[in-house]
Amino acid sequence: MAGIEQEPFLDTVVRFNEMAAKGTDEDFGNSRIGEADITVGPFYAVKNNMCIFGSSGGLKVNEKAQVLDVQGSAIAGLYAAGECAGANFYYRNYISGGTSLCMGVALGRLAAQNAVDR
Repeated sequence: MAGIEQEPFLDTVVRFNEMAAKGTDEDFGNSRIGEADITVGPFYAVKNNMCIFGSSGGLKVNEKAQVLDVQGSAIAGLYAAGECAGANFYYRNYISGGTSLCMGVALGRLAAQNAVDR
């Protein structure tokens, strides 16, 4: 288990979905909240300990976690996730470590799925 208390978590999901339906994030000002809600799974949770680290640059990847060559084409059979897949995002738009944790989980799962499918 991820150690999440069920009732506060479900309250948070309900609140998020209400704001997503209105298209207005009244809590944090997220301008993209209307693009998605939390209604269709599967959903996953992991227990995570906080840490801060970072690197600059890395490999460019597409939405399937495929590594891109210098022309922007996917390199067959080559996938990357986490900190090493940071050329599209880290230290260009958001200067912080820790984002690689989410990118590692999300892209790692995509990379594994796409590698197995290949």
